[in-house]
Amino acid sequence: MRLDHLVYATPDLNLGIETIDKLLGVRATAGGQHPGLGTRNALVALGPSSYLEIIGPDPEQPKPAGRRRFGIDELKGPRIVDGSPKALSSTHSRPLPQTRA
Repeated sequence: MRLDHLVYATPDLNLGIETIDKLLGVRATAGGQHPGLGTRNALVALGPSSYLEIIGPDPEQPKPAGRRRFGIDELKGPRIVDGSPKALSSTHSRPLPQTRA
């Protein structure tokens, strides 16, 4: 089984990017907007064909009529989530370890 990507959902995209930077020492690159869904993402390569997707609300879009994917509106902090239709391995919804200041 090959892993396509992991999804790291966050209630604030910049917070998610900063958290991953502190945890992994890697700065995510800008991904793109998801028009009509109210989200945008940033990406971190995990290998030649795998990546970490950091996804959060897009402040440049209006809040969608329904819920955002991955329970983003209910999150209290960033976390790895289930639900990626392309991910071929399973992950369990859990927070990543907290960083120390």
